[in-house]
Amino acid sequence: MNIQERKNKEGKITSYRIRVFEHRDAQTGKQVFRTLSVKYDNTKSSAWNKKNAEKQAIIFEKGIAEQTTSDSRVTFDEYCDYAIKIKEQTSISPSTAYTYRCCKKRVSPYIGHIQLKKLTPAAINQAYSQMLDKGMSKSSVYQMHLFIHSMLAMAFKENIIPRNYASAASPPRNEKKEVDALSEEQLETFFKLLYKDTSEKNYMFQVFTACCWQLAAA
Repeated sequence: MNIQERKNKEGKITSYRIRVFEHRDAQTGKQVFRTLSVKYDNTKSSAWNKKNAEKQAIIFEKGIAEQTTSDSRVTFDEYCDYAIKIKEQTSISPSTAYTYRCCKKRVSPYIGHIQLKKLTPAAINQAYSQMLDKGMSKSSVYQMHLFIHSMLAMAFKENIIPRNYASAASPPRNEKKEVDALSEEQLETFFKLLYKDTSEKNYMFQVFTACCWQLAAA
């Protein structure tokens, strides 16, 4: 937040210009600011006018933070494109960026068109319900939740939204499938069959299995 005095040719203060950061443009990544002009009251003291400007600045900044005065129209899809690009340039690997883009593609039909400031916990929960109705597994929906949470965490950090709405949403529990371990007899049969075939093609599977076994034992 920045407050500047605006003066006329005679050097007298005519108003105060308040400048507050609102959000980053989803396409360019540039910061977007909102401004407010507070007129100088000549019937009041300079101290009163300065204090009044500071008071109005606080109210103005709070309003922007709560999205009550924001005219930002950035959608979830648009912000994801920007956020993934920034993350790829600064903190994540190409493979992770690819995964994010795949998640964005899956989430897009449900909330991609919604403006960030309108993406409430209720809207996110409705999206989860629709995903499940379309046949998506609970574990997959939970992964979409983690993706949405990551995107909104960045939007919150950049002061585009007042809080991470995904934190208040209720995703399905992550399903962890239990895997039955092979018995000693089954393992013995497996290795006998694996090493019985001495062809070059099967040799690749033998080497791969041996490497996995050594990693598991390490």
